[in-house]
Amino acid sequence: MRAVQVLVGALAVAASPFCLPAGPVSAAATTHVEDAAWYWSVIDTTGTGLAGTLSGVSGVPAGDVAVGYTNAPDKASALQFSADSLALGQDPDRIRTFVAEFALDPAATQVAPATTPVLACPLLARVVGSPNAQPLASLPEHGNRCTTGAWSADKTKVAFDLRSAAAGWVAGDALPGLVLVVPGTVTTPTQDVFLREPALRITLAPAASGAAPSGAAAPASTPTPEATPVTSQPAPVPLPATGPVPGSEPAQPAPAVATPQASQGVPEDQPRASSAAVARPFSRTALVLAGIFGALLLACCGLGWPAKALAIPGLRG
Repeated sequence: MRAVQVLVGALAVAASPFCLPAGPVSAAATTHVEDAAWYWSVIDTTGTGLAGTLSGVSGVPAGDVAVGYTNAPDKASALQFSADSLALGQDPDRIRTFVAEFALDPAATQVAPATTPVLACPLLARVVGSPNAQPLASLPEHGNRCTTGAWSADKTKVAFDLRSAAAGWVAGDALPGLVLVVPGTVTTPTQDVFLREPALRITLAPAASGAAPSGAAAPASTPTPEATPVTSQPAPVPLPATGPVPGSEPAQPAPAVATPQASQGVPEDQPRASSAAVARPFSRTALVLAGIFGALLLACCGLGWPAKALAIPGLRG
């Protein structure tokens, strides 16, 4: 019994790798901000010559990004991610998670932070990076299918679910970037200043087994052999029928020769095979009977029956 338990346990351990469920999706891609700038309507009227000085007055540290509203939406930001680290050319359906989370800069001047929505809109033009404020009129063009950010419970971070937008980035169909703005429905003065680099959470589903890696050369196709042309052969010319030569005796047919029995495909040793086939059942029957008798004899001896119970009439010891 102990040996059976050990054998069953060994089989279970050996089969366990094949019975485990598929693992979770794996993190396979990342990126970083390549260029960023923030834009302020004040620079439209004063010019970029005072951009550095006014940026300090605005309470936005150099290198940060900001959104805000004073009498109108007057601050916005644009960020462009690095395309080299996004594994462009992969299957966009593999994307399971793509979240960008921006943290408020504690060293910046925040005005009623985290009280108004922040939108992340698709970037349609390249970003010219700058640490200082740029004219709001030069804000890069962006799409109108925007994602509303979700503020954290402690109101220090805002996260954007960018899975749909990232599908275009991974496929190489769109610029990998965002434009951060406040919606036009905001009427309360606000200013949210974020650190330039967001925290990214990106996961991709495992690649299908047997799929060729991105950029791998396709296997060379085997050339199909060309069909051999069929050359038409001329029709055979019928030969003239031949008959008996006049004056000659017609040929007599040869006497029929009896076909030997071996030509019918019957093996020569068939009679011997038939005799052996008859003998084999008899020998097997004798062996079976002998085995049964021996088993009965052993059973009787094992049960301790008296020897006289096994005495055969007619025999005297």
